[in-house]
Amino acid sequence: MKRLTLAVKVAETVMPKSSLDYIPNALLNITISRMIAIEGKTKTAILLSTLSEMIREGVDPENRGPVRIS
Repeated sequence: MKRLTLAVKVAETVMPKSSLDYIPNALLNITISRMIAIEGKTKTAILLSTLSEMIREGVDPENRGPVRIS
C-alpha cells in the first residue's frame, strides 16, 4: 500500500491538474480488471459485494489497515 500510494503521488506530480480527478477511477478500473482476470467474474462480483457491505457497516481500510474479504 505504501509503495502504491507513493506511486500515485508521483503520478500526480507529472499529470496535468485537469487529469487528477481521474486517478481514483482509473486505479479502480485497473484493479477490477485484474481481479476478473485472476478470480473470474463471479468471484470478483462476490468479493466486491462483500466489500461493499463491509464499507456500509463502517469498515474503514484507511484507519484499520487491509481488509480481508475472502
